[in-house]
Amino acid sequence: MTMDSDTDSDEEMNADTEETAKASSNLKIIDLEALKQHDLKEPEKLKKFFEWTNEYYNMTFHVEEEHKFPEDLDKICDFFADNNITVLALTNMIYHHRYEPSEDIISKEDWAKICLVVDLKFGGDLKEDISVPFSSGTCGVSVSGVRPEDCCDYARLTNTMILSKISRANAAERKVDFTHKGLEKLTGISKDWYKYSSGTLALQLLDETVLLSIQAEFDGLSWTNARDKMRTKINAACDKLMKGNNGEIKSEIEEHSLLKVYKKGFAVWWRKRKDAIADEFAKQTGPTS
Repeated sequence: MTMDSDTDSDEEMNADTEETAKASSNLKIIDLEALKQHDLKEPEKLKKFFEWTNEYYNMTFHVEEEHKFPEDLDKICDFFADNNITVLALTNMIYHHRYEPSEDIISKEDWAKICLVVDLKFGGDLKEDISVPFSSGTCGVSVSGVRPEDCCDYARLTNTMILSKISRANAAERKVDFTHKGLEKLTGISKDWYKYSSGTLALQLLDETVLLSIQAEFDGLSWTNARDKMRTKINAACDKLMKGNNGEIKSEIEEHSLLKVYKKGFAVWWRKRKDAIADEFAKQTGPTS
């Protein structure tokens, strides 16, 4: 019996013998108690928080120490301080998906990295029972541990790790293996999740609020009971968001920094979206004379 799959391997990743970093040990870098010191002004606390976030990200995802983000750190810290957004307020806003600054303040890529670290650091403190394997530092999710309500977290982690990998200076290190097994090796998340979740990765980039709404419908169900219906809904949402004029995919989607990589890496899934959008347009316009 042929396995139904959304993915197609276009690039192969070199064998990775490096031991996976443990998130739990790296998270100790972010010392929340230190940020409660009264002798530190808020811009200084914000700067220290971002510096710790940068260090944690580089260590956990095997990025060179020279990689620094976000850009214009002093400007960003002053902006948040001027708007009375403290470190405590900012981390809660991020975790509860209540705030995203404009790209005039911080790039989408840098913001995604910060959001990922906040999720990993605060998963057990602000929202119960979320991404337990990540917040506990085990960095792995077997198929029995996959839950529909964690899919957005899995997508954030995967998208950020792939973005980090393709952004490396060394060309050999930029290659990504987009097979289910390759992605499992990269992230520790079960390959069975990736079999059903190309659309989930794309939707997290297109509109995370839509993804969160869909996964909420399957909260409490097992992954095996939810995965087919969930994939269908998520792919339909992607079709709607990707649809441009004349039955084609929007040009800005084609040129998105990460989605254009997925166009090749998830070639089967992308082709299905392209065909679905074209078919819908054909139905709406009717036969031509």
